[in-house]
Amino acid sequence: ASLQSACSQAQGALEGGVAEAVRLRQHLAALRPRVDDLTAHANQSRVELKAVLEGLHRLRASRDAVASELSLQRQRRRQLEAELSALQQKAATDEGYNQVIDDTNGELRETKAIAGRAGPGSRASSADRLSQPAEPAPVRSP
Repeated sequence: ASLQSACSQAQGALEGGVAEAVRLRQHLAALRPRVDDLTAHANQSRVELKAVLEGLHRLRASRDAVASELSLQRQRRRQLEAELSALQQKAATDEGYNQVIDDTNGELRETKAIAGRAGPGSRASSADRLSQPAEPAPVRSP
């Protein structure tokens, strides 16, 4: 009797286990489309992420190229500023030379005017020579 009872209990457990297995199999079958959807979505996300990373690498390369070009432009600007400063200094020096020449020519005109008022018997001939405008000296860079 106890053996029959144990067999009966085992058969009940076995039938319960089989029923549970059938229920789990149905549950898994119902989950399969969702798992397939999630797998497809994960694969698509992986492809998109790869494309984003490739774009990021291109952007970094572009950024590096722009930074390099900007550095070259800044260097060129500093060079041009230095050249401009040198030209401004030269122009100021040239302006100084031109002012000396203009002043000298003005003094010569005054000397001629004074000699002209002194009359014909005076030293006008030497004043005439002095009154000729000076030839501008060649401008030399310092």
